[in-house]
Amino acid sequence: MTNIFRRMEDRDDYSVFKEERVLKPEYLPDDILHRETEIRELVSILQPFVHSRSPENVFVFGPPGTGKTVTCRYVLNQLEEYTSKVRGFYINCWEYNTRYSIFSKIGEELGLILPRRGLSADEVLYRIVDGYRHEGLNGMVIVLDEVDRLFVNKDEGNVLYDLARATENIGVNISIIIISNYRDFLINLDPRIRSSLMFKTIEFEPYSITALKDILRERSHIAFRPGVLDDDVIPLCAALGVKFGGDARVALTALWLAGREADREGSKHVTVNHVNRVKDQVFDFVLNTKIVLNPLEKKILSIIGGREWVSGDLYRELKERGIQLTDRSFRNYLKRLHELGLISVEETRHPSGRGMTRVVRRVR
Repeated sequence: MTNIFRRMEDRDDYSVFKEERVLKPEYLPDDILHRETEIRELVSILQPFVHSRSPENVFVFGPPGTGKTVTCRYVLNQLEEYTSKVRGFYINCWEYNTRYSIFSKIGEELGLILPRRGLSADEVLYRIVDGYRHEGLNGMVIVLDEVDRLFVNKDEGNVLYDLARATENIGVNISIIIISNYRDFLINLDPRIRSSLMFKTIEFEPYSITALKDILRERSHIAFRPGVLDDDVIPLCAALGVKFGGDARVALTALWLAGREADREGSKHVTVNHVNRVKDQVFDFVLNTKIVLNPLEKKILSIIGGREWVSGDLYRELKERGIQLTDRSFRNYLKRLHELGLISVEETRHPSGRGMTRVVRRVR
């Protein structure tokens, strides 16, 4: 009896894909499109490393899928390629979310042999310092992506203070780049950390539909066989990315899933029909990978519950429950939850009849 995988392989001997991995979020392209300004800012901030001087620390923020991670990883690679005296460490805080795990990750990448048990986080940090000096490095760049995750357990956020202390008191030249989806992240930091690290800020705006089309075209040249994409496929995938807040990951995922759908059908072309058929899967992708809420956003959603709120009443309710927000921060949180499709915010006449207000209700 023929193996079932052999039967499938014999049936599907043609694929629209040439190199589908380039459509995955973790792929690092050779060039980063439409982030030239942000790249120049990062290079300017890190340039002092090249001359053995101390650079500044950076706070990178912007909505999901706007190129924050890929841009920082790209700049790190370019810096390490330019000089062997600087080491870069990219750490996703969803995977490494304790002081110990972060320091262990840095130590392992420095080539240190660390026991699985028996060392405290402080002892690992001092071993990193020894490794730094042994390597004769001029500096280290430590990128902490999804840094909000460290503050789910408040004590783990002290890793930022530890790194600041290493720079100030131990003589290790460190630049810290923290990445967050939230503009207001720094406001909630311990004042000691803010004053020690003095972050420069770089904002990543949502991609425009033009930018998303360019990104998709560049990736599609590598990902697909020549001529397999119908003309309207890339514009439609870009439009889906715009719908979800200028998110390149959504647009790339739509294109990838459409290609997969064409392969399943045995088609030699990817059409708009394939894109339309995978829209629900793209929506699932957004729920599973994009909608990562911080504790405050979850609390706001919980308070909204199943009822309809006038925005002013909701704001007062939050304050009564001990959630202290500025009016601007409150509006920003509502805007983000609305963009994620979790709430609706509609402009309407105030129930009192005096002027206009916004009505907030839970969508899902």
